[in-house]
Amino acid sequence: MAEMYHWRTLKIFLSNDPVLRILKHKMIGTIQGPISAPVIASSTLDGINEIIQLLNEAGFIAGTFDAVELLDYEQDCVIHACQSLYEKLVPLTGICTSEDHAEATAENDHVGTTAAEGQ
Repeated sequence: MAEMYHWRTLKIFLSNDPVLRILKHKMIGTIQGPISAPVIASSTLDGINEIIQLLNEAGFIAGTFDAVELLDYEQDCVIHACQSLYEKLVPLTGICTSEDHAEATAENDHVGTTAAEGQ
């Protein structure tokens, strides 16, 4: 029952938030996790990148969107969207610990090295 509630609040938020509507997100497969806490954005662009990162970690992709329209939003609006998205995703995905993040980074570094060596 709790999971259904969190899914419903996430879906409502994703469809009503003006910043996230512009991103035209799509879910690929099932929800994934855990997700990393967003870094406090120092600009609108940083905030948008944090939102896209959160969506990716949770198993969503951003669709085709109008970057100019997205960048027209005030930084506060983008930061609010990012924080709200994080709060709505955490009950469904869990939070990435620093150990999880270090493991994922090490795996990605290894994959990148292997791919480069194979060329």
